[in-house]
Amino acid sequence: MCKKKQIFFLFLFAALVTHIQVWPKFGINKTWITFMMHHPPAFVTPGREVRTDTNTLDSANALWASQFKILLEQSLVGANYKPTPNAQTVIQFTINEISSSVRQESRLQSVSVHTGYHNVYDNKGNATRVEDCGFQQAQVTYLISSGNLGATLQVTDTKSQSVLANRVFNPRYQRESDIAGPPKCGGLGYGVSPGQIQDTQTIRRWLVEQAATETMRMVAGYDEPRRAMLTVDNELKPGNTYALAGNWSQAFDSWKSATIKEKDRGKEAARQYNLGLAHEALAATVMRDEKLDEANSHLNEAEKCYSQALNLDPGEKYFREILARLQRDRAVLKQEQEHQFMKEVAAAQLAAPQNAAPPVPTASIPLEGWPAGESDVVHDYRLYIRSKVAAQKDEPNETLKQKLISSASDYGVKEGIALQVVNSEVGRFLVLKQNEQKYQDDFKDAASDGVITAEERVMLKRRQQILHLTDAQVKDIESPFRCKEGH
Repeated sequence: MCKKKQIFFLFLFAALVTHIQVWPKFGINKTWITFMMHHPPAFVTPGREVRTDTNTLDSANALWASQFKILLEQSLVGANYKPTPNAQTVIQFTINEISSSVRQESRLQSVSVHTGYHNVYDNKGNATRVEDCGFQQAQVTYLISSGNLGATLQVTDTKSQSVLANRVFNPRYQRESDIAGPPKCGGLGYGVSPGQIQDTQTIRRWLVEQAATETMRMVAGYDEPRRAMLTVDNELKPGNTYALAGNWSQAFDSWKSATIKEKDRGKEAARQYNLGLAHEALAATVMRDEKLDEANSHLNEAEKCYSQALNLDPGEKYFREILARLQRDRAVLKQEQEHQFMKEVAAAQLAAPQNAAPPVPTASIPLEGWPAGESDVVHDYRLYIRSKVAAQKDEPNETLKQKLISSASDYGVKEGIALQVVNSEVGRFLVLKQNEQKYQDDFKDAASDGVITAEERVMLKRRQQILHLTDAQVKDIESPFRCKEGH
């Protein structure tokens, strides 16, 4: 019997130790932290100037189209945008339908109702009055408030005549409250739920406000709260204080320098998790400042830390959720990269003289190699466009450009970005064509006597580098000429 008790207590002790190893990382009362992940605008707005146009398919809804315009322009001004009649960026909002209703409806349903009382007596004969309840089929009256808005939004650039964004809006409002019926058990009553709209016009305004809010998210971007838990081992708590105050750099340094025994895999896993969270939050911070290479580096480090935490403690369920969140972070970084690219191209186009060839922003579209920081899908699309453009003898015409832009959907690239990629690659093509002509002129001069001297070859080689021409391009230029190489 004693041996059985010993075995039982040993088993109980082992279970308690196992339990202690599982939950202390996050504690019984979880320590939650929130940081903001900024999503960039859906398109570039030169000079932060916007023109808003609204219309409706039904003249009866003109009031609501006008309300949308007022609400949107108020929000634009509040976000430091300038509603301007002649702006290059045009937001066209069209209401297709809008409806709302507030009505009552009676339904037959099972309800726990009050049926009476009875007394319950204790051992001393004292009576306690107890309510009798039972489920019955009864008619219950509901107040139902509902509404629907169907609208489309198109954003265009008047300078390039391109569509920057398309959006279909279909916000709905649906609330209901039980307002009358048989007496409920427990003294519960009936009534309209707090916040339920009971006026049809107010419902329509609410729908229009939702559409205006979503439009502003497209124009100015928006913050998405990311909520995560901190591990709470004693060695890590000083860093947690910094993190809770929003000071992620100091939190990272504190966690990094925390003294943890080499063999304590559980606490080291907790440390790596917190370090990964710091990298993730710092990535969000620098991403907002458009330091995208730095953000990418932080996300890479976050993934290493999270993976190490999982390797050290694969049984921790909370560790398994974080890699999926990291993928969402990378998707935001991709949006930021695309937006930064669009801003650079728009700035180059704004700086280019009227009727000039499509500009090539040197920071983004190098004559050799590829733009830095482009997402994989945009790079794949650019590779396709570059090969198509390079196969042309003359400047690609508008028909070919439109055909190339229409192929963007195959790669999942937005039309506005596709237009910028095509224009920049055509611009690069034209610059290289001009450079080929310059090299040809230089080679003609050098070969006029039928001999290319050693000094002339050095000059031509340097010229090739300056003009960003490949060996194959130079060979094609020189091949029609017959001349000897001098010594």
